[in-house]
Amino acid sequence: SDPPAADGTTGYTTVGALHDLSGLVSGLAVLAGLFALARACRRDPAWERTARLVRILAVLLVVGMITEIIIGELSTVGPDGDGVTGLAQRIDLAIQMTGAILLGLRVYNSPRYVDPHTEAAAA
Repeated sequence: SDPPAADGTTGYTTVGALHDLSGLVSGLAVLAGLFALARACRRDPAWERTARLVRILAVLLVVGMITEIIIGELSTVGPDGDGVTGLAQRIDLAIQMTGAILLGLRVYNSPRYVDPHTEAAAA
């Protein structure tokens, strides 16, 4: 979030610190939510397949977050690592958004979901 200065050094502003902290907190919250959702889905036989999907997404997110941290640390070592951290962050966001879409579709297509518009049209 903090662009490098002309001499190649990076300053750490309050905005940058808040940005990084909020990214970490939200990533950990999504991760905790995925593991809790996987556990809840495992208890219901109708949602057992969804529990597997949620666990896969959680593992991918853990790997992505670890990779992001490693790349972030390596990018401070050499001058060529800049920009790769942003790519890792976007991959993590893509995993989160894909998971949200897939879970939303699963809920929408579940037999327990009742579309009020379809019910009203049938009546």
